[in-house]
Amino acid sequence: MNTPQGKANHSSTAIHNRRLTIQLLREYGQLSRRQLGELTGLRSSTLTYIMRDLLEHEVVRTVGKRASKSVGKKQVLLEINPHVGWSVGIGVDTEALLVVVMDAAGDVTSKDRITCDTRADRVEDRLAELVQSLCNNDRPADRLLGVGLGIPGVVNPDEGLILQSTMLRRKMFPIGSLLAARIDAPVHVDNDVNCAAIAEARDGHGTDLNSFVFFIINAIESGDRFALAGVGSALYLAGKMYRGRHFASGEIDALLDNDPLERVTAGQLLQLADHAAPLTPELEAIAARLARTMAIVVDLIDPQALIIGGNVDLANQAVIQRIAESINTDIIPIQGRQIVVRGSRYTTHGVPVGASCRVLDAVMLGIGHHMPSDRLFMPR
Repeated sequence: MNTPQGKANHSSTAIHNRRLTIQLLREYGQLSRRQLGELTGLRSSTLTYIMRDLLEHEVVRTVGKRASKSVGKKQVLLEINPHVGWSVGIGVDTEALLVVVMDAAGDVTSKDRITCDTRADRVEDRLAELVQSLCNNDRPADRLLGVGLGIPGVVNPDEGLILQSTMLRRKMFPIGSLLAARIDAPVHVDNDVNCAAIAEARDGHGTDLNSFVFFIINAIESGDRFALAGVGSALYLAGKMYRGRHFASGEIDALLDNDPLERVTAGQLLQLADHAAPLTPELEAIAARLARTMAIVVDLIDPQALIIGGNVDLANQAVIQRIAESINTDIIPIQGRQIVVRGSRYTTHGVPVGASCRVLDAVMLGIGHHMPSDRLFMPR
């Protein structure tokens, strides 16, 4: 279990303690103050201050009392108030918008895929129309907590600025402020692969990891086959996202391998998604190619694990095992090092889930609309 920081400044310690408390309520659902104290190790006065603020702002609510056989006052149970508001996460692709709506407790209430040419002029107007269309009696506009955007390319999340996006044909584009002005709500912008990694760290296959590299691989239709392309990565190190000095970490794409990745059939994509499908020679070739690129990154970063996502649903355990074996054979041998490889919990909607998580984190922590880029949900 994570413990309170001892050597950080007062502000960062307060944020850490508040984040830890909220994450435990998300993980367990309902907890008493005594249970929170035992799990966090926080002093009673510190926890009282945090809970008083969360209750006053209706972020947390009481939900009855804890059943107990012992004599004495029963403990009041607390939980995240799902009705305090709602958030929208949008993954921006060249031809579509992937959309997720979450309640304040972090539960996905709806998701969708909307065809849209995001390279066209005034894309911020199309995004605003989409957000406004999501408002209804159950999701009133005045309870919209914010919108998160996952953008392909190099993004400055602190300023909501697209620094460079080849796919969207945008450079130095202030999409965050443009959209915020149209919907009158906070907008949080990040790189799309970073958003997918945040989703894995919060509720996916990275909740038990302190460091991992998230690889995204997308299948793009090419004639009667599909090209495995759009390779990118995100770095989750020491319990938080690492974006680099210029927010460009993870932008590897084809730089590590000049040869194009394999072209696969629809049947082979189905085999990659089949948990129990055998390792055919074609799938083994794909695994070997992916492993060569990933081994270079592993030697550079030295993470605990790799998580592979994208619109390719990689669930085939034989392929995952082959990738892991190849990586652990190719990397510099260090006694006791064994890199774990996992498929993503999410496929198409990992990006908007992570984008929505950024909104909720900012709200729950009481941070303003431009959230510092190293703050996000803690792993369990």
